[in-house]
Amino acid sequence: MREGAATIAAPVAFATGPDMNFYEPISGIIERIARALERLGPRPIDTPDFDSGDAFVWHADSESFQPVRSYAEHYRLDASEDQLGREALEWARGRGSRSGRVAWQYIQDLAGRLGKPL
Repeated sequence: MREGAATIAAPVAFATGPDMNFYEPISGIIERIARALERLGPRPIDTPDFDSGDAFVWHADSESFQPVRSYAEHYRLDASEDQLGREALEWARGRGSRSGRVAWQYIQDLAGRLGKPL
């Protein structure tokens, strides 16, 4: 070897064990790190089934106006069952949606027409 030439030394082992391979390509190291992180991370959360809950879906066509009735009772809105059913169905069909948000919008409109604060 000539004088002043750089020498390449073998990697120094900072840790020992069967998984330590300092000649492994970087992609293998990254893959092992990713697998270890996946084992440490929390499990994915199951997606709730919103279609099965009455609190999330207002089935206006099936004559089930439970969210509307619940809101009307909670806010003490003076409206008959017949009025609630008829107007809520008309409201839902006019908006093209049967969501809980539309039920809430109907209740806000009803309260405004009755002069009751929510």
